[in-house]
Amino acid sequence: SPNVLDLEGKRRNSTIADFVNFAKLAYQAPAMHMTGGVLCEPMDIAVPKRHLHMNYSLIKYSDKAFMGAVTSRERAEDTVSMAKIVFGDEFVHNNTVTVSIANCNSPLVWDSTMLDAVKVYAVSNQAILFTPFVLAGASTPASTLAAVAQLNAEALAGIAFAQL
Repeated sequence: SPNVLDLEGKRRNSTIADFVNFAKLAYQAPAMHMTGGVLCEPMDIAVPKRHLHMNYSLIKYSDKAFMGAVTSRERAEDTVSMAKIVFGDEFVHNNTVTVSIANCNSPLVWDSTMLDAVKVYAVSNQAILFTPFVLAGASTPASTLAAVAQLNAEALAGIAFAQL
């Protein structure tokens, strides 16, 4: 979210300080086994460098796996490179340190931006969750059976692509 509510209940643009606080909270929460990707959108950091500050904060303030950037191939590469600086090449290759979410543009479209990020994480042996965004009756047929069939087809297409 680009906005947060402060302790006085005032809505304002979120900052990197807010992101750091959310990262610390996620780290301290025993029910959460990973820290997020976009815990909030730090509006005080320019977009081209924002993912670097977010990844740095997730690495610095938590020892849990974190969500990698998927908004471009370069940002995914930056995420993996940062993980390798911290953990080493071999450890990153043999262990999951990032988990990324790849979204299909339903109906049945995987865009090049998402697939470029998937390639980076797949080559680096990092986990990817394939989550088609389906709206029954809008981006899928209205029936439950047909919507689930399309969702499964989209997810399986992403999974198969990552295995190539």
